[in-house]
Amino acid sequence: MSHKSSSAGVLGISLTPLSVTAASAAVATVWQRELALNDGANGSRELLGTAFADAARASGMEKPELVIVLMPPLAETRAIALPPLSEDDRNRFLARNAGRYFVAARGAQVVTSTATGAGKNGSAPSAPSATLASSAAQLLTQAVHAASIAAGCELRSVVPAESAWAAAAVALWPVFARGAGYFVIARDGRADLLTLSHGRLDGVRRFRGAGDAVQMAKLIADGGDRGSARVGVAGPNAAAHDMINALTAAGLRVLSPEPKWTTLAEHPDALAARFAGDADGLEFRSDASVERDRARVKRNAWWALGAAAATLLLAAVVHYMGVKRELAHVQTSRAGVRTQVEATLVGRSSVDAAYRQVASLAGTSRSARRWSAVLADLAAYLPIDASLTAVRARGDSVFIDGVAIRAAPVFDAVARIPGVASVRATAPVRREAVEGEEPLEHFSLGAVLAGAKR
Repeated sequence: MSHKSSSAGVLGISLTPLSVTAASAAVATVWQRELALNDGANGSRELLGTAFADAARASGMEKPELVIVLMPPLAETRAIALPPLSEDDRNRFLARNAGRYFVAARGAQVVTSTATGAGKNGSAPSAPSATLASSAAQLLTQAVHAASIAAGCELRSVVPAESAWAAAAVALWPVFARGAGYFVIARDGRADLLTLSHGRLDGVRRFRGAGDAVQMAKLIADGGDRGSARVGVAGPNAAAHDMINALTAAGLRVLSPEPKWTTLAEHPDALAARFAGDADGLEFRSDASVERDRARVKRNAWWALGAAAATLLLAAVVHYMGVKRELAHVQTSRAGVRTQVEATLVGRSSVDAAYRQVASLAGTSRSARRWSAVLADLAAYLPIDASLTAVRARGDSVFIDGVAIRAAPVFDAVARIPGVASVRATAPVRREAVEGEEPLEHFSLGAVLAGAKR
């Protein structure tokens, strides 16, 4: 037999109570040996280690990865209704109560489970969920792990036969990868009905053989698939032939596998071993493997944290270098325009000073007293016989020196000038007589002008 698979490099090994069967995508033959396992006791580890090593040598692969398939009754798979639980809690609960849920459970058990399509959607939070669970003796799984180490091979996983058969059904009938499908493993006195949903194992029911074909057809019809059901059958030639005839008589149409798989489909043990590497869903995990996975997850988390920290540090350094480069560029640009800015500032200072002086002069001009008007008023109000010899202005006062026939009328006249606040004598009046002329009086007065403007 020559086959191809995406699991090249993986050696599948099926274990029954009396035999070991090995097959893989890398070799064209099936290797088989009779071997009494005794549920992992009485030297099973040594016998399995030798068998695994011989199977690896026969495959021609150097240190292949092993996927061990536990065939019935070494592993018991069934659907169970359980309250909503996490996978770890569900497996621990089933392992503690294995004798209650699994008929063949004796002693300590290893349990694997998965929620099926009936329990994933549409159920109330507290409603029981459909769970597909499988149980195997803990002693046997420990023997398998030890034997793999003794054989010098890496153990990839330990799975129940139903997981491997589900993967095989998708290979034999690719249409099973879409929608619902039913796969029957027929053997003498026993038939396993596997329900698949989009290529994944969704349910397992056991029947006594072809005589229960009517019940199997009813079960398929209850799922609404009787007329268009996708049904495949595998198993020894006689048992498979009887099952196909019985299902056809019950109104079901049985699909034929692709011709290249016809011979392999007659051997359920070899079929499970061949597609063990593609098995998905149910997987037996020892405490050691769980701890290894946890340690690996923790290690990966630390690595991820370290990588994130290193990335942040690198980003900070790059950002700092960018800021520093931009700052240097800004400083260079500022140095280039500094001379021009300084010259501009000096020119602006000179202009501002000039503006201030002009403003001061303008203010002084606006607030300066108009002395021409004061002189005009003096000329208008002084007596006609008075003459001025000097006029001086200081601040808000004007000082007048002059002569008149009489000085008193001059004081009165200046006091009447508009804008004069007060008048006072700044020196005594002197009388001076010139021969042949009328005497004149010399006067000096100061007049304070109204307001304080200059």
